Order: sequence, then C-alpha cells, then structure tokens
Amino acid sequence: MLTTNLALRMPASFTAFCLLHHENYLRYLQARLPDRVPCGVLIESVLGDLATQWPAALSSPCTAAAAWIVLRRWAQGASRQCHDAGYRGHDTLHRALPPEQADVLLLHRELALSVQGVAALIGTDRQRVNGYLTLAEKNLDRLRPDHESHGGAQR
Repeated sequence: MLTTNLALRMPASFTAFCLLHHENYLRYLQARLPDRVPCGVLIESVLGDLATQWPAALSSPCTAAAAWIVLRRWAQGASRQCHDAGYRGHDTLHRALPPEQADVLLLHRELALSVQGVAALIGTDRQRVNGYLTLAEKNLDRLRPDHESHGGAQR
C-alpha cells in the first residue's frame, strides 16, 4: 500500500480570503440547500475549485465577485441535483427570483448581513445591493396570491 504525506502550500492571500469568507459561504449554502446536503464537504469543494482559479480571481477587477461566481455555481448545481432527486421545498427564493436578487435577499434577510456586508461578500457596492433588495421585494410582491385583490396588478 502506498502512503504519502502530501502538504499543499496555498498563497497567504488565498488563506486569508478563505478565513474571512468561509463562515458566510457555509451559512449561505446551508440556507439554500436541504439539511441532507453535507455543506461542510461542499464548501471544501467550492474552495478547492476557487484555489485552482486563484491567480485569475486575484487579478480580476474584484476578487470577491469572482469567488462569489464560483460559490454560486456550486450552490446552483447542488440545488439542481437535490431538486432532481425529489427534494422539494428548499431554495424557494432562487426558484422565484433572479439569482442576484435571491442572493442579496437571502444574505440580508435570512443571514442578517448588513447591506455593506452583503456588498463586500459578493463583490459589489451598496447601491447595487439596495437596488437588488428593492427589485426582489417588488418581484415577490407580484408573486403573492393577494396581489391582484389589493390593487397591485397592472392592466
């Protein structure tokens, strides 16, 4: 039997980034996915994928935005697999809203991050986060069954 002691050395910038964002990334995955999904394992895959793209992410206009794309791609894939396997009732925001709106609403309302905290995590500015929050509320209001009865329907 072959055994090896493999030690990987990651750039300090990557390690610092992971330490800064790991908890909120994990909470995001836990909020989006059913309890059956091992989010601790999934976050390792997300960060492993990000590690392979770290030089490009670091040289991009916004490292946090590049990393958020990686996280969202993994979350969408896991959610789709859960849905295909028959798990229902999870990820309802992301089924009802465009991804950016669902993300900021989940992060701000469900995970209680400040608007500035959301902006920093996903790599955008506060104005854009506020815009997504406003659009998300409007879109959710349109989806409510009582929308027409309260004069909200446009004809």
